[in-house]
Amino acid sequence: MARATDITAHELHEDTSAALRRAERGEHLRVLVDRQPVAQLVPSEETGAWVDSGIMEARIRGAQADAGLRQDLQQLQPDTIADL
Repeated sequence: MARATDITAHELHEDTSAALRRAERGEHLRVLVDRQPVAQLVPSEETGAWVDSGIMEARIRGAQADAGLRQDLQQLQPDTIADL
């Protein structure tokens, strides 16, 4: 499972839509109440969530893959719009 980003229950309450968009983009959120984890908000496996290129790059960099696999994965990732 991906490493979760902590958000408070207050943050979730104040901007639920933003938290749902983050999960939809592939981010895993851990909800805290009084600094204690009480729930997780994760992408639905049914939707085939889109993964932001920044998150994907971080996952590739953080992976303990051999250099050949890392190179193959980087070649499979298409250019971003900013590169056009």
